[in-house]
Amino acid sequence: MAAPTSNCSARLLTTMFRHGPTAIRPSCSQYHEFVKDSQEIANWDRTQGYQRMQSLIQANPNMNGVISGKNEMALNAIAALKEAGKLDGVIVGGFDGSPDAVEAVKAGELAYTVLQPVAIFAEEAVRQADSFIKNGETGVDAEKQPLYCLLITPDSVDNCSAPFIPDE
Repeated sequence: MAAPTSNCSARLLTTMFRHGPTAIRPSCSQYHEFVKDSQEIANWDRTQGYQRMQSLIQANPNMNGVISGKNEMALNAIAALKEAGKLDGVIVGGFDGSPDAVEAVKAGELAYTVLQPVAIFAEEAVRQADSFIKNGETGVDAEKQPLYCLLITPDSVDNCSAPFIPDE
């Protein structure tokens, strides 16, 4: 599987859930060489991801990339691509850093997954709530705060030893 780069022409397909993720659209729009050929809604569901990918493969035989809004859909996109004999040459990526996705990255089938370290997010939320209860303030300057995610690739996959928690 080739590593994704911004110096290539890509024919992308997306499988998403009905209400997002809105981050895919602006992220992909930064790379003018990426052409989104098609998009399907798969509602966080592996079975729907598989069925939608089968349809996308038939309609877009020259695709070379799939971005899935959740790993549930990415994993069955991989299954559909394998069944069609098209996994080689197609870069598949997903979001949420689930244990199954991390294993697929290790196996060389999934190019990347984006880990949303929810345990870290929850810890920070509890810390701010505690501060607010005790002091009437959260202890942070802004109400809206960035929540940083981690990209898990074949180069970084060994840094994840527990589900949803990156090693320090």
